[in-house]
Amino acid sequence: MTNATYQSVVDKNAIIALISDAISDSLGPDWTAFDAAHHVMQWLDDEGLMFVKKPERGTECPSSHDGFHHVDTSMESGPNNCFHCERAM
Repeated sequence: MTNATYQSVVDKNAIIALISDAISDSLGPDWTAFDAAHHVMQWLDDEGLMFVKKPERGTECPSSHDGFHHVDTSMESGPNNCFHCERAM
């Protein structure tokens, strides 16, 4: 992954402040927890932020198109190795 592909968020305090503002803005007598959560998600979306599931530990492949290891079925690099990075799986 390159910086050109993904924009990383480094300042967690800025995100915490954004969520805090969204919660403060959403507090009201008729609001439910779901309404407040929806409001927080809307604020995050408006800021261009999104949630991305982290790959499971041990499945990361820096050379693969999707970030996961894929078995080399041709077995050119050996049985049970990754097709893209040739690491043992």
